[in-house]
Amino acid sequence: MVLFRVLTAEEEAKFRKWARDNYKLLEPINGVWHPVVQAECVVMNEERHSH
Repeated sequence: MVLFRVLTAEEEAKFRKWARDNYKLLEPINGVWHPVVQAECVVMNEERHSH
């Protein structure tokens, strides 16, 4: 069962941008957000720890 819709490449880029613009580093990642947004938040947190 698919809970989230499949995104086009353009939509995925917009979702990743939304995460970059709105997610605050190290805050809890909302499980209701689309998996693409959640994944981008994880990447952002990992980038912070690698610097």
